[in-house]
Amino acid sequence: MNLCMPVQNRIAIFHTPYLVHWLLVVINEGHGIPRKGACAVLAYLGKTVENRLLLVQVPGMLDALNKVLKPRPPRIERQELTSKVDQKSAAYGSEDEEDSHDGSAT
Repeated sequence: MNLCMPVQNRIAIFHTPYLVHWLLVVINEGHGIPRKGACAVLAYLGKTVENRLLLVQVPGMLDALNKVLKPRPPRIERQELTSKVDQKSAAYGSEDEEDSHDGSAT
């Protein structure tokens, strides 16, 4: 991965025989750190415009990227979250109030 960081190396590394093919194999079949490393290498290689144009033409590239890229769940704003918690606590609070008034004198 360190070799793809310098801009002047990216085109030469991209044209290394079977490199992109094996990166796709790791992305499709690997998990954890190897998959993240393969994605990082492709990300660095894709920073160069010439490589970007060639990357989208690699068979299976878009399927592999689609496999690892997951949409993020919608972000819940803090205000919405606190209002939901307040609503739930208010509902539980009304039941507690009824239980606390059991008719005994204090």
